Amino acid sequence: MLKSNLSKIVRHCRRFLILSLAIVMIFGLPVMAFADEVLTVDTSLNVQNTDADSNDPTTQETALDSWVWHPISVTHEEVNGFNSIRKTYALPPDVNPAVIPVEHITMFGQVFTFAYMVQQPTANDSYMEARQTVTIETSTSMLNDILPNLEREIRFDRDGYAGILSLDIETIRSESAGTSSRNANVTRRRTYPHLSSQDNSLIPNTIVEGGITLHLSNVEWQANSSTTIDGLPVASTFTAHATYTTTITQTSTIGYITTAEYVGIATRTVPGKTLYTVVFVSTVPVDPAPIIIGDASGTGQENAGEDMNGNGATEGSIDTNGAVDATGSTRTTSEASERRESNGSALRVLGIILCLLIIAGIIIYLIKQFLCNNVSVYSIHGPREIVKAGKIKMDVDSPEPEVSLDKVVGGSPSSTGRYLIQVAGRAVPKIVGKTIRVTMHDMEARHLIPEGTPHDSVYEFEVNFSDEDD
Repeated sequence: MLKSNLSKIVRHCRRFLILSLAIVMIFGLPVMAFADEVLTVDTSLNVQNTDADSNDPTTQETALDSWVWHPISVTHEEVNGFNSIRKTYALPPDVNPAVIPVEHITMFGQVFTFAYMVQQPTANDSYMEARQTVTIETSTSMLNDILPNLEREIRFDRDGYAGILSLDIETIRSESAGTSSRNANVTRRRTYPHLSSQDNSLIPNTIVEGGITLHLSNVEWQANSSTTIDGLPVASTFTAHATYTTTITQTSTIGYITTAEYVGIATRTVPGKTLYTVVFVSTVPVDPAPIIIGDASGTGQENAGEDMNGNGATEGSIDTNGAVDATGSTRTTSEASERRESNGSALRVLGIILCLLIIAGIIIYLIKQFLCNNVSVYSIHGPREIVKAGKIKMDVDSPEPEVSLDKVVGGSPSSTGRYLIQVAGRAVPKIVGKTIRVTMHDMEARHLIPEGTPHDSVYEFEVNFSDEDD
């Protein structure tokens, strides 16, 4: 068991190292392959002059100008037949560009003199989520009546941040601005028919309506039918029309105070460092035209490496005294530049080829490890000892998929003849309901994948080719 665990650890460590090396090569080789063949100086920090007295106010005021400002990039290129050097500096807004050195420089065996300077301002943008609350007075708390009184968008401008904010409808809240009270008389009428006499005691003194108690204030009687007694009509039934009144206090809302929030992104732009590009140009052409020396007859002799007498000389023009000018040095420099460019192109091509090979190898490895093989086989040596035998590919589209253990166990089958078969989760949906046939040498076992098997997890089962019971 310990030996198998150590084997697993070693195997995983080896895979991790291979992947790590591949990642380093992928990200490292393109830099080497596509890098420009120019001078590269990346010094964003500036070195302060340590000889200055930090306690002197005058020194503090001129501290920035006394720094040694280094270029953030230096490039070498050819412009109009002459070599040029471009130095780019990044200076804060409060630094005078006069601190940039413009004296002539010597590089590649040539003298470069100052030609011109280009200035390019930069800016830094910062963003923030802005919220602003607006309060208005409304006569109602109904949302449909409030919306026409609110702007859809408002302008935000605070602490240097500016932007357009939009109304967030879910933040609209209305609260009562106050109430007013007044007294009101409430009157209700009731009719009581078929009363035997005009007696107010037959009528209730109070009634309750809507939770309000009203008191009897007036009664009007009406005769409904009459009977003749002694020749005279006498009323037999009466109807009472009762009036009930009371005084109540009514409270009404004066208005509503409505608040709403506006949300959006605000931007603040502040001046950044200014980029100054200083251009120095060589005084010697890259490929000067041949010099013609005239003779007494008016014809000229081209200076192609020979002197006046036809003797060979060093590559360059020769004056009448036999002195050699700087053309030879320039051509030597040009040839060296061409060789460097050729070497750089070869390195770039080699880097591209290596990158493609490494990427192809990683893709093949990943396909082999994670796409092709979908079955893992483990040999069971005991109740607590399970050893991985290997991985194989099972044809999940077959009506009866087959797992051949001969491909992984070879001539060294398990001493117990018991094996644990694990099917990768990506292959499970295609084998549900199918019978898997497991073969080893001339032995065969079958296992049915039941319906309802989860499709998002590994499915495993055990086969036993020994005489022992499972």
